Order: sequence, then structure tokens, then C-alpha cells
Amino acid sequence: MRKVLITGVNGLIGSAIAEMLLSKNEVIGTSIEKDNQTGLDFQYIQSDITDNRTLQNLPKPIDIIVHCAAVLTNDNFSNALINANCIGVQNIASYAINSKCKQLIYASGLPVIGRPTIIPITEEHPIKPLTVYLITKYFGEIVLQRLIGEDHVTILRITSPLGRKTAPNKIVPVFVKSAIENIDFNLLGQGKRIQNYIDVRDIARAVGCAIERESSGIFNIASEHSYSNKELAELCINLFNSSSKINYAGEDKEEDFQWIVSTDKAKRELGFTAKFSIEETLMDISKNFKK
Repeated sequence: MRKVLITGVNGLIGSAIAEMLLSKNEVIGTSIEKDNQTGLDFQYIQSDITDNRTLQNLPKPIDIIVHCAAVLTNDNFSNALINANCIGVQNIASYAINSKCKQLIYASGLPVIGRPTIIPITEEHPIKPLTVYLITKYFGEIVLQRLIGEDHVTILRITSPLGRKTAPNKIVPVFVKSAIENIDFNLLGQGKRIQNYIDVRDIARAVGCAIERESSGIFNIASEHSYSNKELAELCINLFNSSSKINYAGEDKEEDFQWIVSTDKAKRELGFTAKFSIEETLMDISKNFKK
């Protein structure tokens, strides 16, 4: 049985990965919080990836590390952002080497590319991050590949992750809640921005595929279909038999962004194709709002 360490295990993606891997692996979860908040039964160790001393409490040797821990903020001057996403990544690389880790899987994000200019988006799309957060995620990709070695690092460039634990102020939970409560939708611009959403259960499956095939390299992890904000709003209205209406106001500075993604490489090398439809994901999120 493989020994798998998951950082950021209390988070949206980390907890889903832990749940999926538990049946076939010895899972060890770590996060900055004092307690295991996943409701799952595995060895939990509190640690702070920005502090190398706490990483010494993690087990050695370890077979696989799934690195999900990160700070996500739009504050381009956040010290916590740099500490967690840059220094923390260096610390994890050091721990991976010292613990004789065979494979490190890094949860990155497709938005590291910046503005999509070549459609569909492949793994070869030019990289031009638009925020410091995205710069730090791309930094993580480069550092892990250089320090650990490209043959031992799997980078998953994930689109927009969705699950029941998605923050309620994000666009999809807001749309779901509005549809259930028959509240009108307020869309920026004309609602033409096209986004790709993927269920966290599918992200967990992608991690499982990468482990089983011992794959390395960079992979787009996305669902097969992308939706404009207008299409997403209409889908929610129809799915929940809502009387909500769609209103348009203001300007969407990313109105022309089209996150239409090629998943050919993931299919070919990981054997991964997203299974959960957007409707299934929306229904799962709706359980947060139904009594």
C-alpha cells in the first residue's frame, strides 16, 4: 500500500483527493489548522509549510506527495501569499527529496497562462500570469520541476474547481442559491465570458490516474464542456425550475475570455476524462441551500 501525503487536506480539493485515495492507499493529511476538518479517517498532522521545522514532524519515507496547500488572494502585496506559495513550495521540495518521494503531484491552475489567446488551450499555451497569485503558482511549477526533477513531478493545471465546499460567495454557488430562491441574476457585461468548471471529485480522479500510471509532466484537467456566464445562469434557472430573470449591468473586463480547453493529453497519457456533468455538480452544490 502506497503512503500518500496530502498537503492542504482540509481544503476543497485536498479533502476530495483524500476521500478518493483512502480505499487503496495509506493517506496522511496535513494542513495549517489544528484539527482534521474533513470528517474522514486518516492520520492527520498539523504543519505549516512555510516553517521547515514543522515539516520535520511529517513521516519519512513517503511514496507520493499531493501538494494542494496554498494561499489564494487577490492582494498583490500579501506576504502570506509569497510565504506559502513560494517559500512553502521550496520547503515541500526539500521535504520531498529528504523523504525519498517517488512522485510529487502539484495542484496548479490553468489561469497561470493569463489571457487565453490560442483556442483550444493546450499545455503548450504561452504563459503570462495576470496576478501575483498566478505568478506564485507558476513559480511552484518551475521550482518543483527543477529541484525534484521533471520525471518525478506531475503538474495538474486545473480549471475552476467546484464542489459542495466551494465558497458561497463564488459565482456558481451564488447562481445556484439565486435560482433556488427565485432571485434575479445580475451579470456583468453581456454574460459572454466562457468558463470551464470541473467537479472536485473529477480532480481527485485525475490524481488517482496520475498515481496509477506514474505519470509526469503538465496536464490540463478540465471538463469536456465550457459555459458562458449567461449559459450557466440559464442552466441554473432551468435545472431548479426557477422564476429568476437575468439582468445585465456594468462591464466585464474579461468578457472576451474563452476558457475552452483541450484535454487530449490527459486522456492520452493519464487515461483521464471528466465524469461528472455540470448538472450533477450543480445539484450537489444545491444541497447546501435546500432544507
